[in-house]
Amino acid sequence: MSKKRIFSFLKRVVTEVAVEATLETVRGYLQVRLEPLTPDMLYEAVVNGTHSWDVASEKDKQRARKWVRKIPEHLRERFTADLYFRWLREDFPELASLLLNMHGDGMAWVQEDVEKVRAHLFPD
Repeated sequence: MSKKRIFSFLKRVVTEVAVEATLETVRGYLQVRLEPLTPDMLYEAVVNGTHSWDVASEKDKQRARKWVRKIPEHLRERFTADLYFRWLREDFPELASLLLNMHGDGMAWVQEDVEKVRAHLFPD
């Protein structure tokens, strides 16, 4: 293998590791922020259409914007509603169960929440 191909391969691996590390940092941040959230509070948020970006502090919004600048644009599509829900299911199964049992409203809320966050973090 040529040096150029080896360098290209290593660059892809390092980028992948960096993206995964950034996503895990975001996941850890979400774990801390979601820890005090009760099923009743989440239910109210879904029913009232309140999204995480709406209630995030300015400091948290700035921190999130700083993190995403580190993610190459072509890899930003990895932050999806499916990933967000997978994290909820693994880290907060009670909240995930509630969302699943809201007859579609819960999952629609997850999709809207992620779209709203993405719109603020990845403006066109």
